[in-house]
Amino acid sequence: MQSKSSKTTYLSTSEVARLLGVSVGTVQQMVESGELKAWKTAGGHRRILKESVVEMQGMQQNNSVVTEVNKTPQVKSYRTNELAILIVEDDPVAVKLYEHLLEANSENVRVEYASDGIEALLKLGQQRFNLLILDIDIPYVDGYEMLRRISADAHQSSLNILIVTGTSIKPSNIDNEGLTIIEKPINKAFFRGYLQGAIDTHRAK
Repeated sequence: MQSKSSKTTYLSTSEVARLLGVSVGTVQQMVESGELKAWKTAGGHRRILKESVVEMQGMQQNNSVVTEVNKTPQVKSYRTNELAILIVEDDPVAVKLYEHLLEANSENVRVEYASDGIEALLKLGQQRFNLLILDIDIPYVDGYEMLRRISADAHQSSLNILIVTGTSIKPSNIDNEGLTIIEKPINKAFFRGYLQGAIDTHRAK
């Protein structure tokens, strides 16, 4: 069981407000009324269970939830020659492997991680990325739904996507135009070559 402080399980009121498209005050009212399950820190800050947000919105049954990815990102400051990468992976062993593979290019890349679809959508809505490395089988919002939302978002039109997954992907389940798909376990030589190509292409722009 994950601890209450785990960012992969709990969201702040401001994060939930952005996801649901409501004010922080409205989120606080939802917590007080029991619509959202939450706990309070020693300092009185609310931490809201992600599963509660998913359940309330019926995330897997309708198309009216998680709008953050469709909002114009507020670009955070970073060196323009860096390749900005978002890695969406819930397996800690795979994350460690990525950290190892990226270590040699630490001066050329800026890397952020998300362990589930909600966290990934939040990050995509908050800043620009050049490359998304995505596992299909992730919690809350799976990779297929993430790809659907990204393809419908004009702000993400220049995002390169590398799918790295142990899940069998059927051609009918995914529009693979412009995507690169590799299977787990990761071919280290291919990954390093792909990464270097992405870095070189980014620098040439």
